[in-house]
Amino acid sequence: MLNKLVADPSHLKVLILSCPKTGNTWLRWLIHYAYGTPIVDLPMDWNDAVASSLPDAFVSHQHLWPTPDLVDWLVRNNVVVLTTIRHPADTLLSYFHYASWQDLSADPHAAAMKDDGERPGKKTAKYASHAFPLAYAVSLAWARLGAHVVRYEDMLQDPVSCLRGLADKIAPLDEFKIRAAAILCRPDHLTRPGLVDSRHIRTGTAQKWVDEIPEEIVEVLECAEPFKSACAEYSYDWDRSKPAPARFDYTAIDPFRGARRFDNGELIAPALTKIYLHEVVDASSRWPDPTVTDGDSFWNWLCAPCAEAQSEPAALAATFTNLMAATHRMRPDLQAAYPDPVDRSRMDYLVWFLGQAVTEFEYPWGLIAPVMRAYCDYLQASSPKV
Repeated sequence: MLNKLVADPSHLKVLILSCPKTGNTWLRWLIHYAYGTPIVDLPMDWNDAVASSLPDAFVSHQHLWPTPDLVDWLVRNNVVVLTTIRHPADTLLSYFHYASWQDLSADPHAAAMKDDGERPGKKTAKYASHAFPLAYAVSLAWARLGAHVVRYEDMLQDPVSCLRGLADKIAPLDEFKIRAAAILCRPDHLTRPGLVDSRHIRTGTAQKWVDEIPEEIVEVLECAEPFKSACAEYSYDWDRSKPAPARFDYTAIDPFRGARRFDNGELIAPALTKIYLHEVVDASSRWPDPTVTDGDSFWNWLCAPCAEAQSEPAALAATFTNLMAATHRMRPDLQAAYPDPVDRSRMDYLVWFLGQAVTEFEYPWGLIAPVMRAYCDYLQASSPKV
């Protein structure tokens, strides 16, 4: 029923409909970076107003059950539907920890797990027996209707292969975009300020249930439906001695090759990887080794005045660098607060950048100092002469 037509890459609509805590957020960002598709948020209630408000291209996720109206809209609008699946015990454990800090008043059965404290107990056992089967079955229902299934553990073990396989089903992607999306969704990149709350990605591992879920709760999940059938279909088991899957080696696709510092000794901030991969055209061919800081280098490009400012006097032009322009493009909140950073909002944005960029983006001081010097030179040149 679903995913029968070929997707239009120029108007790509992707909706991830799954059980909570099965990798929805992670997959949404992978699709966003791979295809450049804007992320939108969906409410829990699907209706005509929600449908009509969606743009021509988007990626989103929600935990909606199939309804005739929703399925009909997905088919008519050629929406690519994905669903994520994860080992039942790890899903339950992740939701348990999520309940400890998130407002789950709309799901009082899940919210009650907070009463168990630091480890799953009686309230979690009750949730596992009664409400959790229904929540987990959301993914199974969408899979039955034809959604492309993505296993959380596959994303964990090899996000590049996982995304490559998805691209074969959705729309072709070149290898650079696949690898770039995977590295940008590495946990330390994805949890930068303004993106994903780090509490959503608590460990980034699998099989934590072995150590944290009590045996009596494991028995409930192991013997009951829909978990029993899901495990058989998606190759999950209950072997407590089985080692956890190896973590993906991100250094193999990291343009900085795992280096922590530029060759001048300055630290490489995670956000700089995003700028290199996502904000600069042909960065990999221009600067094959982005750790180099001499000559025509990525470092010197970051420090240089951006194209929009280069026609201004030198001191003023240097107060709006390529790094500042890229930072502004990465953050919708900065775009809203400083709508014209080249002109009318320049000084306000400049003050924010000097005061906050180091702490919020962890930029090395070597990229901030030239801006500070240019700002001081500008102030000195423009101040009244006495």
